[in-house]
Amino acid sequence: MKLPAKMRQVFSIDKTTFMDICIIPVLATSLAITIGLLLLLLTGESYQTALKALISLFVGSFGSISAVSETLTASTPLIFAALGIAIGFRAGLFNIGAEGQIIVGGLAAVIIGFSVE
Repeated sequence: MKLPAKMRQVFSIDKTTFMDICIIPVLATSLAITIGLLLLLLTGESYQTALKALISLFVGSFGSISAVSETLTASTPLIFAALGIAIGFRAGLFNIGAEGQIIVGGLAAVIIGFSVE
């Protein structure tokens, strides 16, 4: 069964898929870690302290099942906001208010939570 032209356009895969999916996120993460370590070293800390901080970051985030669970709990709202933005971009809409939407949504949840008896 052949998909209609409109659906083929929506589900099309570019030749840059491997680069988009694998290489760019790895480079961005590596660059962020490098900049973080450089900023830590600029404060006058030793290399050992900077490496201990990096190790603590990874162990605190992924060192146990509980740590992974907490990492996913904290990142879930950001993941859903990013998915919402990605869907809007894919549809050709530009929405830059995701951070405000998260804040207002959290505030509304707190208000509703306190008002329910």
